[in-house]
Amino acid sequence: MQTDQAGLDVLASQCGPSGAYLQISDRELFDAFAPEVSGPVEARAAAVTGEFNRAWECWGEYWTTRPSPAYYVNADSYASEIHEHLPKLAEILVSQADRLWLHDFGHATYKPKREGRTFQWVDCVADSAYCGFFYMWFLRELGRAYLLTGDAKYPGIFRELICSWFDALPDVAINASFHGTEASSETGLAIIWNAGLGSSLRCVFMLDCYFLMRDSMELTSELHSKILKIFLGHSRYLFDTRMQEYNPSNFQSSITCWIISAAIMLPELKEAEQWLRIGVDRLCERIERNFDKDGAQIEQCPQYHLAGIRDIIRPLMLLQRNSKVEMLGGDMWERLERIFNYPIRIAHPAGSPALFNSGVYGTEWKTYLPLGTSLFDSPLQSWAANRFIGDEFIPVAKGISEFILFMDGDWVQSLSDARKTEPEPPTFLNELLEDSGLAVLRSGWDEDASSMVFDFNREPMGGHAYPGRLSFEIFANQVPLVIHPGSTISYSMPEYRNWCHQTISHNTVMVNNHSQGKPHFAQLEAWHTSDRMAFVSASTSTYKESDGVLHQRSILAIRGEYYFILDWLRGGSDATPIAWLLHSPQDIGARPDGSIASSDGKPGLLVVPDSLTLQNSQLQLGEGYSAVPVSYTAEYQPLDAWRDDVPYLSLDSQIEETAGGQTYGILIAPFASAAPEIEVTTDLGPDDNRLHSYRTIIRTKEHIDTVFINALDGRTSCEFQRASRADERLWSESTL
Repeated sequence: MQTDQAGLDVLASQCGPSGAYLQISDRELFDAFAPEVSGPVEARAAAVTGEFNRAWECWGEYWTTRPSPAYYVNADSYASEIHEHLPKLAEILVSQADRLWLHDFGHATYKPKREGRTFQWVDCVADSAYCGFFYMWFLRELGRAYLLTGDAKYPGIFRELICSWFDALPDVAINASFHGTEASSETGLAIIWNAGLGSSLRCVFMLDCYFLMRDSMELTSELHSKILKIFLGHSRYLFDTRMQEYNPSNFQSSITCWIISAAIMLPELKEAEQWLRIGVDRLCERIERNFDKDGAQIEQCPQYHLAGIRDIIRPLMLLQRNSKVEMLGGDMWERLERIFNYPIRIAHPAGSPALFNSGVYGTEWKTYLPLGTSLFDSPLQSWAANRFIGDEFIPVAKGISEFILFMDGDWVQSLSDARKTEPEPPTFLNELLEDSGLAVLRSGWDEDASSMVFDFNREPMGGHAYPGRLSFEIFANQVPLVIHPGSTISYSMPEYRNWCHQTISHNTVMVNNHSQGKPHFAQLEAWHTSDRMAFVSASTSTYKESDGVLHQRSILAIRGEYYFILDWLRGGSDATPIAWLLHSPQDIGARPDGSIASSDGKPGLLVVPDSLTLQNSQLQLGEGYSAVPVSYTAEYQPLDAWRDDVPYLSLDSQIEETAGGQTYGILIAPFASAAPEIEVTTDLGPDDNRLHSYRTIIRTKEHIDTVFINALDGRTSCEFQRASRADERLWSESTL
């Protein structure tokens, strides 16, 4: 490829205290080797005399036979273990790798342009997915496909891709443009660095292939030269510009993962020692500061919690297998166990993770359970692995999950060990995770149990926070009944900003036809749990500045029967419209008595407004967008995790200034095959002020329940009483 001087000048300008980032000569590369490392002696000797082709041949021979350091995947046993224990996974890994070999594919909304078996790397578009394409996620299965098949086509295409990308760097740097990142769109450097995320992810995938394919003759001197220059330059850039101090961004999480990986797997480089020191320092800080005390990642998004675990587990496994794990020190293992346990604590009994803010209802969280079992010798992790991982399990998120890379012989052994034990289910059912701002209300841990996750988050860190405070979701009888929007297949899809990032897509109350303001913050008002019931209340002022409205939501859960939700909205004016929202993937519709229900004959939900809500509200039904729970099938496609026809209901009302505000009282009852008969009556006398105290009667086929919720003097409480239809008092409970 002929490169003009402008492109070379751009590359040459990319340097820092550690040296050049993009324009590194063979001489400079060999000068970066540590003389005290005895391994590549012949390669260094040839480089001294300027015989660089010979030098790279010698490096290739050394790389192929180098006995240490150890990688987190055992290349010698991987194929036999996967073929024996995970044959379905073997098929998928090879099939995914063949997509790169056989035909075009898309990265989210971006369709890469082919040029033979590689790509036209320069494409002046403003699609954010184009930047994501440069993460080179498409490399991830190549190394394992090679181990499973021995087919030279996989290292062959790897060589062509890496060498062609390296050769295209001047053109990428001078021509490709992407708007919206820190680097100038005129130079295209945003494509190369992307604030460190692209450079770190790209290197992780490259190193995986480079190591697992190291015995292939397709790994030529040209590849050795170019890929080591990429590793050295990218690591220098990240060390100089992204690692000198702690940053809570998930970008630094991926960067830390790569810096430790480079330091351990490339000890021949002089700079590896300082990379390792700073990488471990940042890793420990991340474990300590990037997760709440209850284990939740501070972005408050399950998808990024899992990404955080991913970027911890890779370096952790490398540290372990190379006898360096003691570098972590302190109470890191206790903190790590809380981080690993968090997905279990927010899981629905049906096996789906709770979803709030940006994310997806996938199954990849289960991949970590066998790893957690072995890391912590944890009965909880062991129980969850046994409970949630079935035969031929394949993790999916928006697509086939990257987490398949962690499934190897050790993973199979840990899962097998978990299945030999019979640990008790978790003791927690109703649970408050106050640090991360969630209340989880479960009727049990069996598959048909019902569960609600209530989101009263503090302001989450990062760009994935949604204006959905006081929202909730419900699963029961193994199906989703009320769901959150999650995120689209690509952040560049307009629905991501225009729908998912709007309050209308959440199960909360929208004020004045616009989304909640920042900060997206709520605070806990009350919490109570017992064997029979749970009560939680929280409030938010996200509409105070814009509309003068405060919103408090209280939820009473009667175990295994129903959820009663009371919303108080006060302030504003009598001209302020409000809308109570609920989104369900079930086929919900209005019934003559004013309730809303899904069809009988299958699991569903019944929504019953109380008499005051029916009197003061108008029902609207519509369709919107949402992530939906998915699991792997042979026909699985990424868009299966996203629907554009999810039903939702809106109970429209307005603030009543004369009464000081407005209330909604709504009962939600999951059912297995037929909607139960339930009536909810609220009858306030002329002197009652329903903004401070609220009394309602819930009549079912067997019982008459009285619910009294009080919010006076800054305290919120609930009193519950149940009687039989024969007026016999059965039980009562108070949160006071």
